[in-house]
Amino acid sequence: MRIHYFFFLISLFINFFAYAHDGSLNEKGCHADTSSENHHCHDALVLMKDEVKKHNENHYNDLYAKFIQGVRESVYEYEKGIIKIDIETPTEVIEGGLDKRSSIDSVHQVIFASILSGKKPVVVIYDTNNIIDPIEYQLSKICKKLGIEYRRVLY
Repeated sequence: MRIHYFFFLISLFINFFAYAHDGSLNEKGCHADTSSENHHCHDALVLMKDEVKKHNENHYNDLYAKFIQGVRESVYEYEKGIIKIDIETPTEVIEGGLDKRSSIDSVHQVIFASILSGKKPVVVIYDTNNIIDPIEYQLSKICKKLGIEYRRVLY
């Protein structure tokens, strides 16, 4: 009997510290996390919760494009060549990347695509380990400084 009482008290203690934030999601299911100054997306988790955890960047871009009803792999021509953008909506150009060092070029890519398209630049990071590691932290700060929307989608 004492062991049940002990576990009951522990569960009350744990639940006391678990609380939800106020929500207020935008049309894409995302919002600003005031504690970390990042954007993160909740409804995307519902869409992708049954997916296997580890996939490549294209897989996550396909899922996110479907979720926000965006177009994948738009191509823009310019005088020196072409540039492909991961996802495009009527108002945004979006570069998506995994939570790895290779995503640093997303900032360059999305800024150039924004210049060519006249659309709002957005960087989306697909967080596969639910940890804000140094690359994610750096990208969020760089995006904030440059006025680029940063979204972190948890997987």
